Amino acid sequence: MRLKSIPLGILIFFILFGGIAFTSAMNWWQTESSKIPARYTEGEAAGQYNPADIRGSYTFGDINKNFGIPLTDLQAAFRLPAGGDVSTIKVNSLETLYEGLTVEMGTGAVRLFTAFYLGLPYDLASNEETFLFPEAAAVLKTNGKMTADQ
Repeated sequence: MRLKSIPLGILIFFILFGGIAFTSAMNWWQTESSKIPARYTEGEAAGQYNPADIRGSYTFGDINKNFGIPLTDLQAAFRLPAGGDVSTIKVNSLETLYEGLTVEMGTGAVRLFTAFYLGLPYDLASNEETFLFPEAAAVLKTNGKMTADQ
């Protein structure tokens, strides 16, 4: 059996757009990130959001919304500019903001700060090159719920 070009074109059209329509109807088709981190599945922190799932595309507003860390604490901890809307600054912009430093300041630092601020478990062995500013340490000592190990 051979298909001619017109029926084949129609068939391809329906398979392509029909697949998109079907997955949209089933609510499987997503073109944007939901900005909701994964949750811990076991241990004392089971059910809470996992800071290790913070992505560079998250904004500080997303971190505030998901983890409940006040924007003023985030602004102080990461030396974010005053006067602007801190909630719209993306986490991955820290890398370009502090590219002149001898250590990398980026998404890993935000993950570490968030875990320590909330007293959540965090694997330091896999993130050996993560640093925090002295201001972040001061915020953690004042407002954080760090565990004795942290």
